[in-house]
Amino acid sequence: MGTINIFRTTAVLLAVVTCSSSVEDKAHWRKIALDDITRKLYHTPNTRVAKNVVLMIGDGMGISTVTSARILKGQLKGKAGEETFLNFEKFPYTGLSKVYSQDYQVPDSAATASAMMTGVKTNSRCMGVDGLAMPGECRNLTERRLNGMGHWANDAGKSTGFVTTSRVTHATPAAMYAVTTNRDWEDDRSVPKNTGSPYCTDIAWQLIHNNSHMNVIMGGGSANFVPTTASDPVTLRSGRRLDDTNLIEVWKNDKIQRNANYSKAYNAKQLEDIDPANTQYLLGLFASSHMAYELDRNKEPEGEPSLADMTRKAIQVLSNNDNGFFLMVEGERNDDDCNIN
Repeated sequence: MGTINIFRTTAVLLAVVTCSSSVEDKAHWRKIALDDITRKLYHTPNTRVAKNVVLMIGDGMGISTVTSARILKGQLKGKAGEETFLNFEKFPYTGLSKVYSQDYQVPDSAATASAMMTGVKTNSRCMGVDGLAMPGECRNLTERRLNGMGHWANDAGKSTGFVTTSRVTHATPAAMYAVTTNRDWEDDRSVPKNTGSPYCTDIAWQLIHNNSHMNVIMGGGSANFVPTTASDPVTLRSGRRLDDTNLIEVWKNDKIQRNANYSKAYNAKQLEDIDPANTQYLLGLFASSHMAYELDRNKEPEGEPSLADMTRKAIQVLSNNDNGFFLMVEGERNDDDCNIN
């Protein structure tokens, strides 16, 4: 069978199902409106202070993508589609935000995720710095540096972590912990040499050395943590690093020195077997680069876990902290060209 674009598939389903769908009378639609108004009138605002915060990001998940997903969900149930609700559309509050960077009207994930994490707009390709930091430059970043939700949660005594289907060094997750003016500096081979600046260290290095407090790290991108002289634990091929440093071993040794319980996982079975009650720190790297689309994912035990699997395990590990936790969950590549094979 050839490759079929998922949005073309949605359009075909819409044409077929709409023609055969029954037409509802006026009482049907007025009841829906009355029920919605009644729910709003009797809704009681929750004014309590949150113990746990989960920030869920659908990268590239704009209005058109949400609409397509809603239609497809309804059509798979034999309906026209638009009358269906995605689960998050049932939340009591919904809002829209302006997504632009300081130097572009059409932004990238680095600037937008940094704004989500810190509340401060920055330039495209930059993370963890304000708009006075110029893309690609490493000078004078000390006063430009930003703290965000991950730092604030850690300062409040909460556990922190993130889950992503991208590389863990990719722009959206990196905005939670990295300070950089170039989102592409994911491993040391990409960083300018001999700058003399502590902020011209690569993103993978920053994750392991500057964020040892982070309790959960899960996603792809294992090759960025392993040198060319060693084997990537997922593919068993050579890593990408040129500094002859195995950052996975650095992470492990840090936990041993602190006498902390830790776990590592490189496939779905290893993740499933982890006992969260006895795990303070979890590092899960499940692909050398980005993880697979859900449609293409190898669902065997030696394959990749799903985003739901990773999120579930992350919450279980982070819940060991009585003070609560902050977790960022990213479903990545929604804006990529997704195909059904």
